[in-house]
Amino acid sequence: MRKKGGMRYTSSGFPVPDPIRPHAFTILEMVMVLAITVLLLGAVTPAITGMLRAEQLKAPARELESMAITARCNALAEQRPYQIVIHQDGFRLERLGSGKDAGVIGQFTLPKDVIFEMASWPEEKWSKPKTHVWYFAPSGLCEPIRVMFRKDNSYFSQKYSAITGWDQEESFYIQ
Repeated sequence: MRKKGGMRYTSSGFPVPDPIRPHAFTILEMVMVLAITVLLLGAVTPAITGMLRAEQLKAPARELESMAITARCNALAEQRPYQIVIHQDGFRLERLGSGKDAGVIGQFTLPKDVIFEMASWPEEKWSKPKTHVWYFAPSGLCEPIRVMFRKDNSYFSQKYSAITGWDQEESFYIQ
């Protein structure tokens, strides 16, 4: 190694860093990075909270939709009635008839902080169901209903078709 003007060089002429000189960030650089991080977290937190609330409201709706599709398809395929029993705390899918195949196929319990309301035809008035039976005939037809899942000031609602039993319209407001 050769030394020229305080700098050290290798035999091939490349400079060698001085091991004594510390390489560190200044306090100003660290404060700036911390401030930018806090600003980004402050901007992202409401969006994440809204997405989590939306998912909490959509999960029970998707489960009910899945049960309705299963009830209709099975009623058509097996030529026997099915029903979804809806109550304030959740809902369950049942196969009707006599014999060992009849009974509960699946059930879903709502999260404690989610409120369930429904409107059945022809009333169209929202109410909390004590118990409502959503019947699927062997022809696949069912009554048209609307359901709403609420949490605080947010909601997710769906309207189901009488012909297909599938979700035909949905709306939501997430706060």
